[in-house]
Amino acid sequence: MAAVKVHDTPQEAAKPAAPTKETVTDSKGRVITLRELDPLQQARLVMAVGGDVAANPTYMNGFALLSRHGGKHR
Repeated sequence: MAAVKVHDTPQEAAKPAAPTKETVTDSKGRVITLRELDPLQQARLVMAVGGDVAANPTYMNGFALLSRHGGKHR
């Protein structure tokens, strides 16, 4: 049987990636910051809009979860 050696080297703890943010300025000069929602926030959004609306993928992907794609449609 082959001998196996394990070298335990300390590594930096993995840091969660910072949420991506994008800013948009509207016609009145207001700055709106869009950020990516985490899964819990997405679930809360689905509960808030209700089952019938949440079942409409055009609404959810195009409007409600727009910031998920950096503020741009696919």
